Amino acid sequence: MSVSYAPALRNGLAVLMLLAVRKQPMSAARIMAELDLPRSTTYHLLSELQLVGLVDHLQKKRQYVLGPSAELLGDAYRQNNITTDDQTDRQTPD
Repeated sequence: MSVSYAPALRNGLAVLMLLAVRKQPMSAARIMAELDLPRSTTYHLLSELQLVGLVDHLQKKRQYVLGPSAELLGDAYRQNNITTDDQTDRQTPD
């Protein structure tokens, strides 16, 4: 993996990707364990992601799921109508 110049951002995106891949509610403890994050970092990330609607907290279950803003991002991606040629033209970071 390359050097991260924005580790908080990378960790936040890792939380989102984990929730997306698992497709089921997850506890903070499970997120913490699977991503090998410190407890305080995990809760700070989840709180920030909640503030922008990317994550929802199921209080009774004490679990987290993707929020409505995550769906908005997915919809925007699909609406871009990206062709195969456009995909091969995309620049990736070094």
